[in-house]
Amino acid sequence: PDDCELDGNDCNANGIPDECDIATGTSDDCDSNQIPDECDADCNSNGIPDDCDVAGGTSQDCNSNSAPDECDVAGGSSLDCNKNGLPDECEADCNGNSIPDECDISGGTSPDCNANEVPDECDISNGTSEDCGKQHNCCEVHPAPGCDDPRIEACVCNIDPFCCEVTWDSACAEIVEIFGCANCPDGNGVPDECEADCNLNGIPDECDIASGTSDDCNANGIPDECEAGCEEASDDDVADGETVVLNPGGGSNDLTEEALVEFTNQSGSGGASIAVVETTDEVHPDAGGFSALGTTLIIETSLSDGQFFMTVVVPFAGDDLAGEDPLTVDLVWFDEASGDWVLAVGANTQPSPGHEPEVIGDRFAETGTTTPTLDELSDDLGDYGVFWNTGTLQGFAWANVDHTTAFGSGVPQPCEGDANGDGAVDPLDSGYVLARFGCPVGTGDSTCDAADVNSDGAVDPLDSGYVLARFGTCGP
Repeated sequence: PDDCELDGNDCNANGIPDECDIATGTSDDCDSNQIPDECDADCNSNGIPDDCDVAGGTSQDCNSNSAPDECDVAGGSSLDCNKNGLPDECEADCNGNSIPDECDISGGTSPDCNANEVPDECDISNGTSEDCGKQHNCCEVHPAPGCDDPRIEACVCNIDPFCCEVTWDSACAEIVEIFGCANCPDGNGVPDECEADCNLNGIPDECDIASGTSDDCNANGIPDECEAGCEEASDDDVADGETVVLNPGGGSNDLTEEALVEFTNQSGSGGASIAVVETTDEVHPDAGGFSALGTTLIIETSLSDGQFFMTVVVPFAGDDLAGEDPLTVDLVWFDEASGDWVLAVGANTQPSPGHEPEVIGDRFAETGTTTPTLDELSDDLGDYGVFWNTGTLQGFAWANVDHTTAFGSGVPQPCEGDANGDGAVDPLDSGYVLARFGCPVGTGDSTCDAADVNSDGAVDPLDSGYVLARFGTCGP
């Protein structure tokens, strides 16, 4: 019979044997498997057998399963979380969680605070980014003498020279914290470049403080070099009837330059303690006209109300009044909510004292070029008031009181950085913010608005830094 008479396979049912279809060119056989191409598997229906799609580069086969990637995705044998046509198993997955990095980030499974399209935990693990909690090996045992932070090394070796002469053993690692050379934090999983670094030294503020590179005198998470300093003045034993004058800022007793507290123990028996801390408006953000000076006085005493007499003097300059006449501002009122007497220089927005429930006494205002003394303030010039020096354009406000905790601001403001509203600033707030990166602020989503803790209209790494810089500043 004729070689092309039907006596063999005819996959396309055209009455011609397959080999003759191929031999005469009626059918192609791209992969030379003696089967006409139209009879081979063609999952994407492009007229090209799947193995020829892959071999010829018409389709990709990233997982080497001999099926075009688009068919793996369409058929459900592979996921494609970012809809880019590439099976998920073929995408970068630096943390090995079986989710492509891009989807980890877009889905909120992993943060990417530096927007480099790599999950933060991978930046840290592969060394692309530092995490200051693990910035040195001084807390770890290693055979070589010394460690890679010269300041900590010097501190430890001054205590035990063996650590720098022979080996850095467990005793050396323990000395780091026991003798206060440094803390040994574990890192917080956030790349250093995304954290608050107010002094621009390349080290996150919290690590500057933890390592002792920077001080944080008021424990607000901000290095002292980045804000007005705070100093504490105290007298631990003020005898009955004794009067002491404390200057929280140091220096002279010039009423137009330094804050002062004159304290008299009237308890009738024993001694009393008093401490005055001059902090910044981070403690009381609405510092009532003193925000330019950044001064809030926190005054503590062991005596209860009515057992002491105190004159508190807080200076201000012309710029702090924002155009207000210094002699027409209200200076003192009693805050029933907190039980504090509050001394402030600001616009005339508070009820004038002298009537219930703001009973305090007579207000006094004076201008001149000769500064009154503390005795004059206490004895002659009334219970509260203001003096304005017309020559220097400086002045001070004062109050004579026997109630105190905070001077320089009104009712304490909400806890800054408390994104989730639980009354504390802690890692839960960091997670709350990170989970809402990129969400639309001001569109009615209250959770998104709450995550914009710095109120700049976006939820981004700046909000994370804002929260981290305030860890532990309020709450239990």
